[in-house]
Amino acid sequence: MNDSTAGRRGGAGRTLALDYGDRRIGIALSDELGLAARPLMTLARTTWPRDLERLAAIIREHDVRRIVVGLPLDMDDRPGGRGHSPADLAGRAAGGRCCGMTRLPTWLRDHWLLGTTGIVLLVLLLTVSAQIFLWAAIPYRGYGASFAIIEIPEGTGALRAIEVLEEHGIIQRSPLALTYLRMTGRTRGLKAGEYSFTRPMTPGEVFDKLISGDVYYHRVTIPEGVRSDEVFAQFVRSGFGTEEEYREAFRDTSLIADLDSEATDLEGYLFPDTYSLQKGTTPKAIIATMVARFREVFQPSWIEKMRQRGLTIREATTLASMVEWETAQAEENALVASVFYNRLRLGMRLQCDPTVIYALAMRNAFDGNIRKEDLKIDSRYNTYRYFGLPPGPIGNPGSSTLQAAVEPADTRYLYFVSMNTGRHFFSTTLSEHNRAVWQYQVRPFRQRKTSRSPAGGRGN
Repeated sequence: MNDSTAGRRGGAGRTLALDYGDRRIGIALSDELGLAARPLMTLARTTWPRDLERLAAIIREHDVRRIVVGLPLDMDDRPGGRGHSPADLAGRAAGGRCCGMTRLPTWLRDHWLLGTTGIVLLVLLLTVSAQIFLWAAIPYRGYGASFAIIEIPEGTGALRAIEVLEEHGIIQRSPLALTYLRMTGRTRGLKAGEYSFTRPMTPGEVFDKLISGDVYYHRVTIPEGVRSDEVFAQFVRSGFGTEEEYREAFRDTSLIADLDSEATDLEGYLFPDTYSLQKGTTPKAIIATMVARFREVFQPSWIEKMRQRGLTIREATTLASMVEWETAQAEENALVASVFYNRLRLGMRLQCDPTVIYALAMRNAFDGNIRKEDLKIDSRYNTYRYFGLPPGPIGNPGSSTLQAAVEPADTRYLYFVSMNTGRHFFSTTLSEHNRAVWQYQVRPFRQRKTSRSPAGGRGN
């Protein structure tokens, strides 16, 4: 080894190890720190110039800083029938005597020492490599909770990502982590995002998770029928954007221009569902996803049936939103829809309480109760005051009520009243309806009122 050259090129850098056999050349390469090695390739020996050219290309490609050569077993540096020794080949390739190479340090001074040094280095490399891969194969869990969620910010380098994992107890603190990533060639492959951990994992599994981008998804459930302002509030509570951002996206009617040219906002088209979202998903993207989901659910066959009934998508969605608020029983959806259809056909007011509630909510005047005087509010959404459907949806309906709006039951019902069991009693005449109101609403109310009074408590 040329000592002056070694002084200039010493320190960290890749080491190339050559096992120069009679027919093949085995090549191994260390990491940039020179601590861990991996097999690189095996070359079939050809001609001396060709072997020299290939070796020089490998040295250039991998930015090799030093070479270790394993000599023939008899240690006399014989040519082995090829006319040139392994020491000569490595020396020429590394010594700048071909292809414009800069001279590299090569351990060649003493044949026995070279062999001993090579063996020691090889043992060292194998030992360190074994330690690294053993560390990477042992599960670890240093966090006390049942699960942990960590965030790798955009632009985070490998070293900082390792620190975050160590700080949160995902991997055990060790100087081997960065070397492991370098050995496996993944220092630049870690993806930003939130990651969840629910069990002890090996460092290898942890890094696989970050390499694949297996990020954590927040699940946000939007109930069927809710108004858009309630949709916004649910996403804001879950950490996704601000109410102002949702209201801005809510006014982008270009998303439904082909469905509803009259729309001034997206009420009715934000499909209620459970959405899985990565941290950082914008309100604009969420709103667009909900509209896209509405398009998926609204079946082509429904459009044809809707047109047969003389309805637009806006009218069908409006009717569905009313049905959604009137009953929580899916089997009643088509019956409630039939009542509205029958009343529309006969020119009767729909008298739907939820439309009045929506009108009050638009004015921030709904306190959770609806009173007689509220039924007189001057709003196109007040179906006690105005005939026909309201101007637009009063919430965001689900698939079953959308289907009921285009496929109502074939009935003559004109009225329904709650039986206080979650279900409704349906009637075809006003007198029948009034009897049902007395039976299921008035009489139970009076009985409850009497039982709470002092006289009622004493009995007869």
